[in-house]
Amino acid sequence: MIISNPGFGVIGAGAASSGTPSPATPKFYRPAEERGIWQRSYDGTERTSKWTFSGNLTRSSYDVVFSGPDAWEVRYPLSDPANPLRYGFSTRFSVSLNDDSDTALEGKDLAEVRLVISDDMVPPDYQVPPATPDKPHLVLGWVARYQDNKLLILPLDSAETPSDRFATLSVSPRNTQFHFGLSLNPGSPWQYFMYESNRNGVPLRLTRTSVSTPVNTLCIRSMTPAKETHFSYLEVVAPHEVFSHRLTPEDDGATFYFPWGYDSNSGMILPDTELPPGFSVTSLAETFVSPSILLENNNITFITVRGESISGNKTGSGKQWITHVGNKIWNIR
Repeated sequence: MIISNPGFGVIGAGAASSGTPSPATPKFYRPAEERGIWQRSYDGTERTSKWTFSGNLTRSSYDVVFSGPDAWEVRYPLSDPANPLRYGFSTRFSVSLNDDSDTALEGKDLAEVRLVISDDMVPPDYQVPPATPDKPHLVLGWVARYQDNKLLILPLDSAETPSDRFATLSVSPRNTQFHFGLSLNPGSPWQYFMYESNRNGVPLRLTRTSVSTPVNTLCIRSMTPAKETHFSYLEVVAPHEVFSHRLTPEDDGATFYFPWGYDSNSGMILPDTELPPGFSVTSLAETFVSPSILLENNNITFITVRGESISGNKTGSGKQWITHVGNKIWNIR
């Protein structure tokens, strides 16, 4: 968890030089994480983080452009203490494919996403398929195949059948900018294909593979490359914790920020404590992020936006004001 105090002064600071106490600055909470972003600005400056590119590439306007038929690859190595199985993982990127015709792409595996995870990172009681001599590597990811005028998002290294597709997109990949990605919830064996920064299709389990790529390194790479492959944005989110915070009196006025890449396992806990009336915090969650607002027990009541009194947990995205109105009753707006 990262706690900061924007502005001047520090919480708990002593008296100012005038003899009056320095006002406490509200806290700002956000989960501890690794967030790697690549993008190009209008002047050609690149925000690179640890992203690396290999292949026959040029830089054009806001894009990196790979030219086929040469193979290409984009990589991002995760840092400690990232552990996708324990804390979750998300990536998203903007990509477009150019070729002479749809026919030129028909039947081709155009690109794949791979993240091989070391077996020593598997938490206790986490169920994964056993390693075999021919498939020793634990992997999450998908492959994009254009077939019968549809873009199929399929599991890695598996025969294509309707039952094991992540998703089917009824669109030509040619000259279309896609916003694709991959996500894994903390502690979950189910991985999701991401489309337009949101989960799409059905989840599938992690698998084993014979393909060796660097361990704990995200690899986005060509299979049968299109004539041109353009990337204009790349992002990795590797949480370093499952964020959970029990409110304390010192949190009055605090903001809790939940960036893209976190799910409802993250959130805050409303305590079974008679906090002062008017005690308030703000939950600020990005689009497609719904943190949990948990009750410590059933002695606490929510007043919802519809005026209903309930005793139960809540999730919510966007900006929410959570105010203690007294008698362990909380108002959410």
